[in-house]
Amino acid sequence: MENQGKDLCHAIEFLRVLNRGLTLDKLAESVLNYALSQVPHAQGDNLIVLNRAEDVFEFRAAEGWDIVIEELVRV
Repeated sequence: MENQGKDLCHAIEFLRVLNRGLTLDKLAESVLNYALSQVPHAQGDNLIVLNRAEDVFEFRAAEGWDIVIEELVRV
């Protein structure tokens, strides 16, 4: 029962994070930062999404890397 309470708290906090994102990039950044906060000792990661209109993957957020998202090549 205690785990269910923790899971519910995590789900509610995650939904709050999602509601803060007004653009896809802000949403991606919020999701990535929330995910990193949930993984002990995590120092960085990135979020890549599929752009179906152009049939390419695009970087949308990165944390802990020395990169500029706008300069990344689409895959």
